[in-house]
Amino acid sequence: MLGPYDAWTVAAFEDDYMTTFLAQPNGIVTPEGEPVLRRWELEGPLSPTSQTTVTVTEDGRVVGSLNAVKTGA
Repeated sequence: MLGPYDAWTVAAFEDDYMTTFLAQPNGIVTPEGEPVLRRWELEGPLSPTSQTTVTVTEDGRVVGSLNAVKTGA
């Protein structure tokens, strides 16, 4: 990412499976003054001892993947 980055995430972990939503304002504002958000969903299994690949979707379509590592207890 280049330039300012304003985003937040909400995550759920169940055993070794992760579902995360990442939201970022896209610069568009509704008539009510609310920011329009881009929203990505990241989900997949997390290996307790190694790196794993999770799928990234936007609007229900796969747009990429990323590597994730489970740390801590």
